[in-house]
Amino acid sequence: MCICYGAIYIDWDFMSSSTSGIHIFQILYFLSSFFNQFGPNSTTWLVAGEIFPTEIRTMNHGIAAAMGKLGAIISTVW
Repeated sequence: MCICYGAIYIDWDFMSSSTSGIHIFQILYFLSSFFNQFGPNSTTWLVAGEIFPTEIRTMNHGIAAAMGKLGAIISTVW
């Protein structure tokens, strides 16, 4: 993903100005989406769904959601 986004950043002028550049941009963007779904999403959702029982997953998702809300409150107040 980093390599795809880096290539887009480095050659943005070409990709935003020509038809062939737009096609290259689309290919790189779709590849980055594929690698996002193939890597982090599969280990976050698929593996946890197969290994842990529902009670443990829901409790940990609740804790993660609470920590996210707590972090949002702290950063807002700070």
